[in-house]
Amino acid sequence: MTDNEIIKALECCAKSGCKNCPENCGSAMCLKNLVIDSLDLINRQKAENEILEKELMKCKLEKEMLHQTVEEIKSEAIKEFAERLKSKIWHSPECNYIRSITPDYIDNLVKEMTEVETNQRNGVIVPPEEAEKALNKMTD
Repeated sequence: MTDNEIIKALECCAKSGCKNCPENCGSAMCLKNLVIDSLDLINRQKAENEILEKELMKCKLEKEMLHQTVEEIKSEAIKEFAERLKSKIWHSPECNYIRSITPDYIDNLVKEMTEVETNQRNGVIVPPEEAEKALNKMTD
């Protein structure tokens, strides 16, 4: 019997005392077969649930690992950003001059870092100018 047939037969026998049962119940042998089929269905579903629980645990672990990786990447990006900013600042003690960083420089640095990372994540390394030209062609 299929799973749906087992369920229908169980519902029929439970509600109406085996009247109109698709298996023409009423005999002890029929009820025994229904019990055996029901037990088989329960065991199959139990085994499937165990497999799904293992898969769920695996997915949860993968999610946690990905979250940790994202946090590490973010941390490295912030460090790189800070290092690039520091490399543009210099101090000359002789003339008491400090080179300052403009907001435009910071904007360009952010754009440069995010566009390169986006292209690398997509598996394609394209200079930002070429990527912008290609996007413009697609939208025209």
